[in-house]
Amino acid sequence: MATAITKANLSEVSKAEMAEYISRMKTKMARDREKMAAATEALTSDLLTVGSAAGTGFLMGYLGKDGSGNEKLFGVDIDAIVGAAAWGVSVTGLAGNMGGTLGAVGAGALSGFASRLAMEQAKKM
Repeated sequence: MATAITKANLSEVSKAEMAEYISRMKTKMARDREKMAAATEALTSDLLTVGSAAGTGFLMGYLGKDGSGNEKLFGVDIDAIVGAAAWGVSVTGLAGNMGGTLGAVGAGALSGFASRLAMEQAKKM
């Protein structure tokens, strides 16, 4: 059956045709739900990446505003530590179903670190 079922032709539709139509609609709805879930997951991941870059950038600025060096832990920048740790745990599988989330946070923190480092190097040129 190639045409949609309308109110006008509803009385002419057999049970088999109705069952086939319902089955097609259920399949289409399931496919649409999968597409929406994938789009939502991608958006969430992107927002986490950008948010963690901004968050670690703010933290680094706040901790280092007085020039005390508080933005470092054992001589390593905190955003690099947070990024490497989060990303590292995400790729090992230890995070389970939170691996994608930790990966996005790690990527954001490492992106913020890399951006800040590149900016500092460019100022020295």
